[in-house]
Amino acid sequence: MRLRMLAALLVLAAAAFAWPDLNRPVVRAVDGKEHLAGQIIVELKPELRGAVRLAVEDGIARFGVPALDELGRKWRVNKIAPLMRHPQPGPIAERYGCDLQYLVQFDAGQDIAPVMADYAALAVVDHACPNGWMRLDEAPNDSLFSRQYHFTNLGAPFAWGVAKGRAGVVNCVLDDGVDWLHPDIEANLWINGPEDINGNGKFDSLWFPDGDLDGVDQDGNGYTDDVIGFDFVEGEPNPMPGGNDAHGTHTWGTTNAVTNNVSGVAGTTWNSRSMAYRCGGGGGISISPASTTACRPAPGRSRCPSAPPRRTSRWPMPVNSPGTPAASSSARPATTAANTSAIRPATTASRTSPPRVRTT
Repeated sequence: MRLRMLAALLVLAAAAFAWPDLNRPVVRAVDGKEHLAGQIIVELKPELRGAVRLAVEDGIARFGVPALDELGRKWRVNKIAPLMRHPQPGPIAERYGCDLQYLVQFDAGQDIAPVMADYAALAVVDHACPNGWMRLDEAPNDSLFSRQYHFTNLGAPFAWGVAKGRAGVVNCVLDDGVDWLHPDIEANLWINGPEDINGNGKFDSLWFPDGDLDGVDQDGNGYTDDVIGFDFVEGEPNPMPGGNDAHGTHTWGTTNAVTNNVSGVAGTTWNSRSMAYRCGGGGGISISPASTTACRPAPGRSRCPSAPPRRTSRWPMPVNSPGTPAASSSARPATTAANTSAIRPATTASRTSPPRVRTT
């Protein structure tokens, strides 16, 4: 009889502490991040430390905490696995809540979003998140990627396996303009909502009602019709390069070209958006005043004309080199005015030919 009871207890313990299934399908969310299907990670509040009693009852895994077990029944949770199994986690692990983190597994076909929302809403849960999947190496399928040797030299495929940029991040490329109609560029342009008066999420360079131009500064930042950026050379909202200028288009593409779309080149960031600015031409740009003006925030706004009221990321600038007077004397004030971490020279290391520039 004792042997049977011991065997039953061992079975329950094995079920409660069963290893989760890490061979489940990988799901890519709308933001480009990937996670394992039917699995989330929850971190419990410190007051539950020592109160969890993992078990399985009628095929449903239980925490031994009523509120958590109710959700377990609702979502048919079949496994709960502590991320830290050491019986004495230590003060550092406890400080960061490592001993309170559990992997919760349910049906692989279940959308994880409502499950996470339910767990995150509980007073006993600190937070809930997907069981993220990190690829060790991820190269895009763009047709010209094999010619972009600088990305391989930098180990970019490995970095892209970790992160590809966030959709909420906005880059500001200060150069000699951008061929914003280029098929490898247009879809990744940041759109200034208040100035996009026809609301189609694109820059239509025609006069209203056929396009977005109306000569009115809808967002009150001092620049009229700046849907995607601005041309500081001509003082108008169309930042298309002039003549044979192609440096800005190349720089913009290196920064944020539409990536993993089978054609063209790859960009450094896959998921973010970038503004378009023309600050010069003919082989150079005016660091001051055009570039500095581009970095100066408008009242109540962020760091660029047309920028959203949130943190903007890198500021690629085609300066000669970090040690030249132009870079050292003008880039630093621009950095201060922008209140950003750095203004970095844009890389144009790729030997691939830049996209053909459309001129107006």
